[in-house]
Amino acid sequence: RKHPAAFSLESLIPVGLTLGLPVLAAAPLLGLPWGCVLAAPYALYVLLALLFAGRAAGRVGWGLLLPIAAAFPVLHTALGWGYLRGRFSAMPRSADASAVDEEHEPS
Repeated sequence: RKHPAAFSLESLIPVGLTLGLPVLAAAPLLGLPWGCVLAAPYALYVLLALLFAGRAAGRVGWGLLLPIAAAFPVLHTALGWGYLRGRFSAMPRSADASAVDEEHEPS
């Protein structure tokens, strides 16, 4: 919220990933056609995560393929959750941040 120009359409992709997870969990209750439609973007995400993890693992060692692939959803879900939390919560400034700002203001 402090730097609105830092947010773009790309920064909303992790938000979509995060918001879609409960919907994806409910997909089996909706029946096969809807479940497949809802699961398709996540299947693509898993494929892309494995491809990019494979690219990185080729450089650092194939034993790290799965940990690298697992890092992508953790990172993107955390980004999405952090964006949502920051956007919809009233985040008061801490006393430490106020004190630092006061030290740097001209008298």
